[in-house]
Amino acid sequence: TVGEVWWFGRSEEVQIGAAGSALQPRSVELAQRVLQISAGGPEAEPGGHTCALLEDGDVVCWGQNDRGQADPTSSEDALAAPAQPRAA
Repeated sequence: TVGEVWWFGRSEEVQIGAAGSALQPRSVELAQRVLQISAGGPEAEPGGHTCALLEDGDVVCWGQNDRGQADPTSSEDALAAPAQPRAA
C-alpha cells in the first residue's frame, strides 16, 4: 500500500497507531508515499508521538498530544490516526 508504515514496540500514547504494546508489527496507512519518519522522545519529555513527511511535502503526526506536540490545535491527549498539524 502506498504510504504504509510498519511499527512494533511500546505504544502507550498510540504512537504506533494503537494503544498498548505490539509484539507483532502493525501498520499505519497514509495516503501518500512517506519520505521520512520522526519519532518523539520518552513520555517524561514532549514526545511519544510520530510524524511523517509525505511525498507532497505535507507532514502528518499521531501519538501523544498532551502538550500539543502532534497537533497544537487539538485538545485530544493522544491522536490514534495521522493528522496534519495546524498552527496554534
